Amino acid sequence: SPPSYADTIARMRSAIADAMTETDTRSISIALIDGERVAWAQAFGDMDGRGTLPSPDTMYPIASVSKVLATVAAMILVDRKLVKLDAPFVQYVPAFRMASPEYTQITVRMLLNHSSGLPGAEYRNLSTFKAMPAGAEALRDTLAEQRLKDAPGAVAVDCND
Repeated sequence: SPPSYADTIARMRSAIADAMTETDTRSISIALIDGERVAWAQAFGDMDGRGTLPSPDTMYPIASVSKVLATVAAMILVDRKLVKLDAPFVQYVPAFRMASPEYTQITVRMLLNHSSGLPGAEYRNLSTFKAMPAGAEALRDTLAEQRLKDAPGAVAVDCND
């Protein structure tokens, strides 16, 4: 039979309540995953201050958390020796182009540590609550017409692109 997470869930409920109070967080949705099984899912709080309750299916913007997920995914590929951190990004995405010829010097590491020199943020579809199957291609097409803001590796600046 599947393991019981009753103690963990009780501790998490308490920790979530404390964290929401300490950080003035309005609502949160959480899930505990065991393998491929959702062992527990629950939502807490009030979505809008008027009593609109969230559910475990409520979608929240992931925002910059996506940067952590992208880094973890890239590092898994590095660990598997499928990607090299200091290899040019165009080695893995040959369709990537920019108006600045120095774009070929951008490495995977530079993208992960925000020192690539990319302009910063493509604001079209910045916040969405649905899948964007062509999002990566749209960003690639936009960057193809842009110039680097800084030389690759010269400056580290938070960059959503």
